Amino acid sequence: MNPCTRRIESVLLKGFLVLGIILSSVISSAHIVRGEVPIRRITVVFNDISHAVQLQTGWGFSCVVEGFGRTILFDAGSDGKMLISNMEHLGINPASIDMIILSHMHADHTGGLEHFLRRNHKVTVVLPRSFGHSFVQQIKYLGADVLVVSEPTQLLDGVYSTGEMGDQIKEQALILETSKGLVIITGCAHPGLVDIAKLAGQYLKKDVYLTMGGLHLMGLNALQVKECIQTLKALHVYSRTKNTPDDAQFAAFALN
Repeated sequence: MNPCTRRIESVLLKGFLVLGIILSSVISSAHIVRGEVPIRRITVVFNDISHAVQLQTGWGFSCVVEGFGRTILFDAGSDGKMLISNMEHLGINPASIDMIILSHMHADHTGGLEHFLRRNHKVTVVLPRSFGHSFVQQIKYLGADVLVVSEPTQLLDGVYSTGEMGDQIKEQALILETSKGLVIITGCAHPGLVDIAKLAGQYLKKDVYLTMGGLHLMGLNALQVKECIQTLKALHVYSRTKNTPDDAQFAAFALN
């Protein structure tokens, strides 16, 4: 098995990045002006290293996905107060969130959920089936709806869950369908980044354009990391960034 599929311990994104994903195709919608290019954007709102002094840091990960019909919060970090504060400083209203997708049960990805739901419970929380009954009941008690997934599942137009993956630590990843290819967001990639990328490509029969999120590569040596990168390249996975002098360190991925 490729070493990238096991014992993966690091985070790809260091800091709070706003990832603007600009699509070349115009989506048919009553809210889109004819000829206007819709913008799909991923904003990292919780991470352990900050690139802007007004943002708080903590162990864990969370990002907001916009432009797919509903606004998605992927994971909730480890601290709800920090999460809400960072969202507001980045101009994201917590009330705008329609769906929350949790990758796995670790507290640095779920710890902020309760505080968030006390602020906005009018959401659907998407969980892998490995989440315990008491966790599900607490979400319902706070007023949110729950959707449990086990297999690869379409959640919205252009938005998919990999379903629950992994032999030990169970985890789902988020797949976004774009005109340039698939964008995969992982919480920790415990099941292995290569395996996740392969599943996404086989499920939707498209190449993976970009992977981001927690990748857990720290436990690998330099040779193993290189092998991981070469395997991803063979799967046509690549990314291109362009830094701009935004306070939140804007990184744009142009998909046109």
